Amino acid sequence: MRFPFTSRQARLTKVPRRTRSSRQIGRGLEYLEDRRLLATIPVTLASDAASPVDDGEITLREAITYVNEGIAPPNDLALINGNLGQNDRIIFDPSLDGQTITLGKDWTANQLLFREALTITNSVTIDATMLPNGLTIDA
Repeated sequence: MRFPFTSRQARLTKVPRRTRSSRQIGRGLEYLEDRRLLATIPVTLASDAASPVDDGEITLREAITYVNEGIAPPNDLALINGNLGQNDRIIFDPSLDGQTITLGKDWTANQLLFREALTITNSVTIDATMLPNGLTIDA
């Protein structure tokens, strides 16, 4: 008998039932440790939004914010494979091949005045190996 499990894996085991006769054996589920598919977050824009925008496009700043907070808005979440958490992976869309991402470039003077440092607080891999001409990040 198979059961479709998503966040917890289980296996069928024989466990004694709590009855008067110890010869009766029933079946029960034994829960195994939690296993999650780590998130792969695709950066699709070279621009740098000052704060996350739920537009179905993801900037590098947004991707790092989603990794740090473990949550993303619905339209951006639709692009993310897996569950946000620890040891996620940020990749770059092939359309960004050879481009430069300049952090803070598209900000107004007021946003630049009150900007916070872009800090990575959770473990993440930033991977541009799929881009033959690479990618430049300028801050």
